[in-house]
Amino acid sequence: MSSTPWVWSYKNDSCSDMATAHSIIREVLEQLKQRGWGVHDLFAVEMGVEEAFANAIHHGNHDDPLKKVLFFCQLSENLIRIQIEDDGEGFDPNAVVDPRDPANLQRVSGRGVCLILNFMSRVEYSQCGKRITMEKDRAKE
Repeated sequence: MSSTPWVWSYKNDSCSDMATAHSIIREVLEQLKQRGWGVHDLFAVEMGVEEAFANAIHHGNHDDPLKKVLFFCQLSENLIRIQIEDDGEGFDPNAVVDPRDPANLQRVSGRGVCLILNFMSRVEYSQCGKRITMEKDRAKE
């Protein structure tokens, strides 16, 4: 992933709940708004981060409030990089089925990963699927 001059960063080692996740997402979106990022980018970042948090909390940590979710964000004028890591056992991102495949339309799994891949510019999994690193390039005006 790219190396860039960061103008803002934020780290949170939080409890595993969506209320905390939504508070963090609001802070990130506020930073993007202050720097003039467009509504399409704001929506993409919000969707990608919310899905990644939901996956970490529900699938990774199995809604265990004693487990943590590590959130780290770096922002430059034209790029946002976000890392989310859970305390779970991990998963194989290559084994996630494509929910757009007609054979999988009735399945409930795979939609979050699909959304993240489509909303973010770059996505990388590490730590056996326990950590996701996502980047979003600012849209050209």
